[in-house]
Amino acid sequence: VLVAAIAAGVLIDTSGFLQSKAEESSRQSVGSVTDRVGVFSETGETLDTGTVGNVRLLVGKAPGSGTINLSGGTIEVIGPAGVARTPLNGSDKGLSYTKLSDDDGSIDVSNDLVRLNDEGDRVVLRVSFTDGPTVFEDAVSADGEGGIGLEPGQTATVRLTTVDGATTVVRLRVPRTTVGEPTVGL
Repeated sequence: VLVAAIAAGVLIDTSGFLQSKAEESSRQSVGSVTDRVGVFSETGETLDTGTVGNVRLLVGKAPGSGTINLSGGTIEVIGPAGVARTPLNGSDKGLSYTKLSDDDGSIDVSNDLVRLNDEGDRVVLRVSFTDGPTVFEDAVSADGEGGIGLEPGQTATVRLTTVDGATTVVRLRVPRTTVGEPTVGL
């Protein structure tokens, strides 16, 4: 009887532990599926040469998402010449934010703290391929030299991943003709 009681106690402890782990895994899985960043537009800033030197992404919460700490996530750029990945928390890496709408002060672009907690929150994430040394310039410059940007007709992929692991993939395609246009839709 004593051995059976001990075994029952161990089984109860184990089931409680497994239930806690299952609940935690469930919360993480839901977050990685639902708490995605929405990208509402992609614009390229062209240089005099006709290449796209910088990309502006208008971002906010995807429909149905919970609060997203964007500055805690990562960005990955897959370009014609390679791959670059960095945290979304610093303008010194070729990233900067411009706040467009934020009713409750959850976005502080001066400190690169971007917390999207409302459906109306919108920021422009500017990804630089050419402004000084950036982590992205070698990934997009076809000659591998950096500082050139995306040329007409080239493509690149941007992956925005939140702290919860939800990933939004954006495919950028530079139009074949860009000369004379200060910005182009991608």
